Amino acid sequence: MSTAAAPPRPWYLTLVGVLGIIQGVVTTIAGIALVAERNDPDFIDHIDVSSDAITSTGIAAIIIGVITILVSFGLLRGSNAARLILGVVELFHLGGGIYVLIAHSGVQRWDGLWAIIWALLILWIIFGSERSEAFFDRSRV
Repeated sequence: MSTAAAPPRPWYLTLVGVLGIIQGVVTTIAGIALVAERNDPDFIDHIDVSSDAITSTGIAAIIIGVITILVSFGLLRGSNAARLILGVVELFHLGGGIYVLIAHSGVQRWDGLWAIIWALLILWIIFGSERSEAFFDRSRV
């Protein structure tokens, strides 16, 4: 039996988890608001989308928000499954950023560049740091 203490969660991993929880809560609230306002004629007229489209978007936002919250809590607990899910999502962000950087011009290229930078930063935080590796390895033992 080992008496060594488990490695602490790095602060930058905590930051990613907390920001993910905040993002998930905001996304869920936005989805609830869309579903609640789906039949408001002024709202429908303003955004020029059908009530069904608003409802679908709201439900999707709620689902994505809840998944984001769950993955963020899992990340804070040291779940390797949560880390893998976040890694896959960031690979999509990286690919999207590369596409925008190549396919678009002007200001949109900056959006692509920022997407690439953020995706690489998150990938480094969850996979590239020795402290993060030690934190996630402790749950495999």
